[in-house]
Amino acid sequence: MVDVKDVMVKDVVTVDSRDTVLKAAELMSDYDVGCLVVEDGGEAAGIITGSDVISKVVVRKKDPGITRVKEVMSSPLATIHPFTSLEEAVEVFNETGYKRLVVSSGESLDGILSIEDLITEETRFIQVLERYIEILKSKNY
Repeated sequence: MVDVKDVMVKDVVTVDSRDTVLKAAELMSDYDVGCLVVEDGGEAAGIITGSDVISKVVVRKKDPGITRVKEVMSSPLATIHPFTSLEEAVEVFNETGYKRLVVSSGESLDGILSIEDLITEETRFIQVLERYIEILKSKNY
C-alpha cells in the first residue's frame, strides 16, 4: 500500500509570515515551486501560492514590496501524517476542499502533498496495471 510519505514533496520551502509577498514570490521563483509553507513563530501557520500572489496582490494592485505574507496566505492548514494511506488523503482533500496538505508527524514539517502528486501517482499505477494486462493478454490468460 502506498502512503503519503511515498509521494509527498519532502523539500518544502518556507517563508516567514512577516516577510513581504515580493520575497515569497522571489523564493517561489528561485526554488521553482508553486507554494511556500508560511511559518509564524517557527510553526507552520499557512500556505501562500502563486495563485494567492496573483489574485490577492497583483489583481488588487497591492504593492508586493510592502504587503506581508500573513495578509494573503491561506489559513488554517490541513495536516496529514506521513503514514496515512493515499485513500485517506483523498478523503481529507475532499472534506477540506484544499489542493495541498502539510505533512507532519508531530511538530516537524515533513513535506507537502498536493492533488497533483496524487494524480501523478495514480497515473503511474494505471500504467503499471495496463502493462500487466497486456502481459496477461499476450500469454492468453
